[in-house]
Amino acid sequence: MEKFLNIKRHNAKCPCRSCRIKAVNDSSKTKGANKTYYVPLTPPNKQSGAYDPHALPLRKHSDWKTVTDAIESAASPLKQEEIAQEFGIKAMPALTWVGSLDYAQGMPWDYMHLLLENVVKNLVDLWLGRYKGLDAGDEDFIIPEHIWKEVATETTRAVHFIPADFVCSLGNPYNNR
Repeated sequence: MEKFLNIKRHNAKCPCRSCRIKAVNDSSKTKGANKTYYVPLTPPNKQSGAYDPHALPLRKHSDWKTVTDAIESAASPLKQEEIAQEFGIKAMPALTWVGSLDYAQGMPWDYMHLLLENVVKNLVDLWLGRYKGLDAGDEDFIIPEHIWKEVATETTRAVHFIPADFVCSLGNPYNNR
């Protein structure tokens, strides 16, 4: 989801894709040494701004446009990074041209962990006939290894023909599942 929505996520000062809750730095660490942010509902050291978990400040679809306009008009790359770090948004999402999408509320929760992280890996193992000792049974869905290696090679080479807004890199799915 991070790449799909062009958001910073974990170490942004505003890491959530759905709300504008502000993260804080662990002030018990030496100044400048700790760059890790976390999101407490009640900030430490009596800082202002406790959050009600039932009424978090939700992101709006328009937040992406507002922040990316600020990034594009920033005077330097350093200032662009500061804005992205502050708001958690790096650029417009890849599917900006699909007008019916609401970036703040219209994306499936944890798509990467729910689908990509294990399901795709297991599906590839199934297609290779390597999934938990299962064979194809009466079906004919196992992809022969030589064909799978060719698919993997072509997938890796395809990166050069896909616009950068849609993909940064594609690993070899035969070797890296």
